[in-house]
Amino acid sequence: MLCNPRVEVLTPSDMISKFDGPKLEQLVEARSMCILEMSQEDEVVGEIIFHQHKLLCNVISKKCISDDLIHKVVKSLPQEIDDIGKRKWDAVLVNQYHSELRKAKKNRDGKREGTRMPWLC
Repeated sequence: MLCNPRVEVLTPSDMISKFDGPKLEQLVEARSMCILEMSQEDEVVGEIIFHQHKLLCNVISKKCISDDLIHKVVKSLPQEIDDIGKRKWDAVLVNQYHSELRKAKKNRDGKREGTRMPWLC
């Protein structure tokens, strides 16, 4: 049986009474258009088609989510590239500061050593 609760199972006698009037004409028209040949042969085929449709809907929703994510990434990429460049320059400036600080300490220590009296050594 199909998972769709709206599908009702009809017995042959129910089918005859259901297809009175315009519905019978639609059935004849469908037969002439070969639509009935494309209809499912049994419940298993119907369930396979139903689940394939559910899978297709899931794929479409996941694609929409991934497209939105890609759009956000592409939109924020220039800002992130700028931020990385700023961090690199910050690192360069910090390294320069540390280098100058080490030189200043060496000069200060060297001046202290130079102010000692050489004859006391």
